[in-house]
Amino acid sequence: MRSRVYVLFLAFFVVTQALAHEEAGESNQAGPGKAVEAFDEHDGFKLSAKAIAAFDIKFAELKGPAPWRVPKSAIVFQKQTSGVYRKDGRWIQITPITIVEREKDFFLIRSEKLKTGTEIATSGTSFLRMTDADLNAGEADHH
Repeated sequence: MRSRVYVLFLAFFVVTQALAHEEAGESNQAGPGKAVEAFDEHDGFKLSAKAIAAFDIKFAELKGPAPWRVPKSAIVFQKQTSGVYRKDGRWIQITPITIVEREKDFFLIRSEKLKTGTEIATSGTSFLRMTDADLNAGEADHH
């Protein structure tokens, strides 16, 4: 409970800081010294080591052939689809998945974009989803 309050407070702080920068005419959401160091609408985003540690973002490598057994915490549900956040180098990106089977605390998944050895986020996915949505909303506003 205490960690959730901290995460909510930190998320509120990050959002209010971003809004303050936007109002001051600073529209760049990513860059050196920021939680999001880089953003590309095709490659995803890069987080600073401090942001990864602060939001307790953990990654695990997919092992063996598909379907892969992953913790429920790795799955992100968006509208009618589901996905996982995969890491390619330092880039983090949402990847659509198919849920093959649901267990109590785990899901069996597959995706054409995942392979053995791919790293996926297993914790901190709420922060990743919020960051992803914020960054992509900014891109939609600028097109």
